[in-house]
Amino acid sequence: MNKQQAAVVVFESIETWRPPLRYNKQRLPSALKYMSPKEFEELLNMQKTAA
Repeated sequence: MNKQQAAVVVFESIETWRPPLRYNKQRLPSALKYMSPKEFEELLNMQKTAA
């Protein structure tokens, strides 16, 4: 197994976890100002682009 194949296996195993173990992409943590992780990341990317 090469490095790329290993990365695919790891990614697939993480993305296919069953719910309670699966990462909740919709959660709204207070540390992120009640934005989803994806929304917060997009905001950071926009701020970096504007700077």
